[in-house]
Amino acid sequence: MAYQKPFAWSYSALTGFELCPKKHAAEKVYKQIPYEQNEAAKYGETVHKHFENRLLKATPLPLDLRHHEPVMLKLYDAPGEGLPEQRLTLTRDLQPTGWFDDDAWCRGIVDYTKINGGSALIVDHKTGRMQDGFDQLDLMYAMMTAHMPEILSGRGAFYWTKTKRMPNKKYIQSDVSTIWAAFLPRVKRMEEAQKKEDFPAKPNFLCKSYCKVTNCPYHGV
Repeated sequence: MAYQKPFAWSYSALTGFELCPKKHAAEKVYKQIPYEQNEAAKYGETVHKHFENRLLKATPLPLDLRHHEPVMLKLYDAPGEGLPEQRLTLTRDLQPTGWFDDDAWCRGIVDYTKINGGSALIVDHKTGRMQDGFDQLDLMYAMMTAHMPEILSGRGAFYWTKTKRMPNKKYIQSDVSTIWAAFLPRVKRMEEAQKKEDFPAKPNFLCKSYCKVTNCPYHGV
């Protein structure tokens, strides 16, 4: 099945490809499986909106989310200018471009940002199961410095709502080259798979109950 659309990626697309190339291709490349927002995704979208309204408009949280108020207050009171959801887009040359522009190569969204002089606080709200690692925040920091060259340092934080934990990581300007050195080989493997239309199945925890690619040897296993 020929695929002609120019290559572009995001963090979620990259990690989806790495989890299972076949599932990624069926959903994102060939569009054989239509996107359906499940209940967990709907809940996450609702929580993100309430958090955004609280942080940017001082709108009180609804009663069922009021237990997150201490974290929201900490973020609200942090020094700097709060910015709403930031859509970041880069060209293949790592230059800023528009989200829908033809030269868009990498796209990412930051849930909440605070800019304080030459420093940025980048926060990503997570309503799912807590996971290790900071590479998503790494990518967001690198992309943001391309859009805002005045940012010389920063801190990235995940807010895991189920545990109310907020692991964080510091960044300095020299980290950017290291971040791209880690991501580019991963992205190259993804692009090569698309060029060759080579998307092998890869068994993982989704196979038994959550994958809709029924023509896969691992489906339901």
